[in-house]
Parts: sequence; C-alpha cells; structure tokens
Amino acid sequence: MIRAKKRERLRAFLAGHGIATGIHYNVPLPRHPAFREFVPERETFPVAERACGETISLPLWPGMPEEMLNDVA
Repeated sequence: MIRAKKRERLRAFLAGHGIATGIHYNVPLPRHPAFREFVPERETFPVAERACGETISLPLWPGMPEEMLNDVA
C-alpha cells in the first residue's frame, strides 16, 4: 500500500501501463457502520479521512515474477 495525493491520476497512469491497483479502505474506520457505536458523536478524524482518499493497494504477492515486480516498482 502506498499514499498518493493525486491518487486517481496515479491509478490511471498505472492502469495505462498494465498495472492494476485497488482501494481497500475507502471508508475511514471511525465512519464505518461496524464502529459507529464506539465513536463519539462530534469527534473528527482528519488523518483517517485523508488516508482514505490517498491510499492505493499495489499488486504484490509471493512468487510474483521479477519482471512484474520491476514494473510495479
């Protein structure tokens, strides 16, 4: 996972080069329905909000071909 301020632009660039990306945390945990009861009503979480707008999951797995690893890097 990486962070990029221009996330969608980077995702488009990577897709144009055949590199798939994902967004796995599009809702900050404090706003997730499963955690709602644990979060004070007026509490704000600017770091979590910002991170959810900037994070990108890049492809990486054991046995990933070296050429693919180099392309992603």
